[in-house]
This record gives sequence, C-alpha cells and structure tokens, in this order.
Amino acid sequence: MNDMHEKEKSTTAKVLEISLEGYQRTDDPEFLDALQNLLKVDGLDTSRLVYSGFDGSFIEEHKPCPRGPGTFAMNEAGWREALKAEHQCPAKYAEGWDAPCIGVYDGSLLREVYDADISDYPEDPYKRADIEIKEFGEDLKDLEPGTPVMEIVAHVNYPDDPEASPTDALLRLVIIKDS
Repeated sequence: MNDMHEKEKSTTAKVLEISLEGYQRTDDPEFLDALQNLLKVDGLDTSRLVYSGFDGSFIEEHKPCPRGPGTFAMNEAGWREALKAEHQCPAKYAEGWDAPCIGVYDGSLLREVYDADISDYPEDPYKRADIEIKEFGEDLKDLEPGTPVMEIVAHVNYPDDPEASPTDALLRLVIIKDS
C-alpha cells in the first residue's frame, strides 16, 4: 500500500443525509439547526465544528475527497452572521452542485487564513479552488467560543507538512436531499 492510498483512506469520513423539509431552504436558520441536531444525534459536539459546502459527487463515485491547502468554511457563528447579512452560507453554496454536500470539520485541527490568492474556481467537482496561502491567522481552537469564522481555513500543520489539508480534519460528509 503506498502513502497516497493510506492518506486517502485516512480522510474517509462518515456519510450522513439531511432532507429539506417542504418549507425549509438551505439559507434558513432552521436548516442549520436541523443540521446541528443531526450531528449531535450522531455523537458530535457541535461547538467547535466548521462547515464547507461543495459537490459531493465523489462520494457516489467512490473517489477520495478532494484535497488542497485551504477551503472556504464557516463555523456556526459565521454561518448565522452570513444568514443575517444575506450572504451565502455553506449549504446555499452546495446547492449549486449536482450532489450538494456539506463537509463537517474538526475545528481544533484548522486555523484561519488572513490572506490568500485565489486564481481558479474549477467547475470540476474533484478539484478545489486554487488557493495560495500568504498569511495564516489564529488556530480555531484558540478563538473565543462564538467568534465567527467565515473565510478560508487551512490545516494547523500546513505548510510545515505540505500534504496537510483541511480534508484531514473532515469528520462527516452530509448529503443534502430534497424532500
């Protein structure tokens, strides 16, 4: 078994599903509440989780989760702030893909990115945006509870470990289903 295969295997996260109720939209606070309840029932402490929306087509095709040095993500406080400001949240972003999915990450393994160049937003669901990180911020575990996280995050070990990715902190993949 080669190192890459072991790395892919180590990033396999449990897959859950959440259905939109007839009255519910992904940019509705009730959707976030339902998502967090689902995660609590599944045994997660939601206080330090971070969420990112993307295309989950790779799940059905049994491919590994795409990797990159950073990903756009929000914690609960950031998500709620985005909803109040009528900005896009992870679930709303995911809606635009063939297989809407929310990645749920262990925030204690991530840190904020204060400055980055983004040169490509691929339409290929197996690739992430080309993010070149220029300046790192705080480790998310060091932020006060309730501090919004609303931009790019990176793994705490990156760039010391150039293979480190937010994908390594992935706990769950939540597929959004229409009811």
